[in-house]
Amino acid sequence: MPANRLRLALDEHISRACMEGLQRQGFDAVLLVDVGRTGMADAEHLAWATSERRPLVTHDNDYLGLANANPGHAGVAYCYPQKYERRPGALIAAVVKELGSETQATVVGQVFFL
Repeated sequence: MPANRLRLALDEHISRACMEGLQRQGFDAVLLVDVGRTGMADAEHLAWATSERRPLVTHDNDYLGLANANPGHAGVAYCYPQKYERRPGALIAAVVKELGSETQATVVGQVFFL
């Protein structure tokens, strides 16, 4: 497992089990709810994640438009809710597969579809 995996921000709909699993895989993952971001607008979440250099992992497709409008964002990993909402292990595996070898520099402005 690489020692320098990405720092990730996990949207409000991502479970604590996913965060813990990603941390076990070497990611510095935080839930937005744990850093006082509950109930804020999606644009504010993306701006915060960008300021913290944390790609945002989300089920919310509103971030796709926000990412398009803000090309310097820190990265967005869109997880299809039907595929992952109740399957934390599958979501963890998808993040590891798609983002595990990425660096902060390679994810800027990128949208990943998991």
